[in-house]
Amino acid sequence: MDELGIDIKKAASFFRALGNPTRMKILSELTKSDKCVGEVEHCVRASQASVSQHLAILKEYGIVDCCKQGNMRCYSLRQPELIQAILTVARKYENTGDHDVFATGILFNKKKKKRE
Repeated sequence: MDELGIDIKKAASFFRALGNPTRMKILSELTKSDKCVGEVEHCVRASQASVSQHLAILKEYGIVDCCKQGNMRCYSLRQPELIQAILTVARKYENTGDHDVFATGILFNKKKKKRE
């Protein structure tokens, strides 16, 4: 733990696990409902092998849970509210076109000062 009260290495690993466009698409789909691999494959338009690899990474970092239903593996978010909040921040970042999004106050509720 550091002075912020978090394990920086764990936090960095968590965000690295999110740092892939396909994994972000998968998470977005899982916020809508739990899905089996084939459904995820269809929604994100990626191969079964690719989707399975990305889901394994998300599972390894505790972001998704997996349950077996017959011969299918189905996935759900472990903390849907957290993932929804992260996706909201990502959408705001995308919509602002501002690469300095954190300084604009989206996360810290501060206004960016205008330069005079």
